[in-house]
Amino acid sequence: MKKQFRPYVAFLLIAGLTFTTAACSDDDPEPVEEQELITSMKIEFTPQGKSNTPITATYSDNDGDGGQPPVVSNTLDLDPNVTYDVKISLADGSKSPALDMTPEVREEGDDHELFYEDVNNALGLVIEKTDRDSKGRTVGLTATIKTPALNKTGNLRVTLKHQPGIKSTTPDQTKGETDFIGNFPVVVN
Repeated sequence: MKKQFRPYVAFLLIAGLTFTTAACSDDDPEPVEEQELITSMKIEFTPQGKSNTPITATYSDNDGDGGQPPVVSNTLDLDPNVTYDVKISLADGSKSPALDMTPEVREEGDDHELFYEDVNNALGLVIEKTDRDSKGRTVGLTATIKTPALNKTGNLRVTLKHQPGIKSTTPDQTKGETDFIGNFPVVVN
């Protein structure tokens, strides 16, 4: 019995091997980093060179974009012409007990930055972020804030931005996704 060469069988065999090899590609997409859930921000002011009890306020927004208004625990009552060490703590209050998100943001500092804004420059604050990520760029979980010599009233807005792959040495609040915004009333007197 004579066997005949069948070109279509050879073609199917080659095509099958080609598609199988292509399916084993190493071009798997990188996993998407999940955005943190943050429902509250605590800010703590400690006067430099003094062992006073820190001045604190917490801004909570437990339902996010839901219908309930955010809650601010109190007004930050600061002394004039004083430099304060400032520390930010972040939490996810949707968990019980609340989950401290500060270590995660610190660990992922290369992708996060906090921005401090003296709303309408009403307070005359001098703000300097003091912590850095692994590439020497500011993070903002800690800062120093100097108050003016004159009595002032206004608001301090602190925004946490998620900036994976786009954070640069020149801070830019317009880039990235907003993880959380805290608005704190401030009185300098």
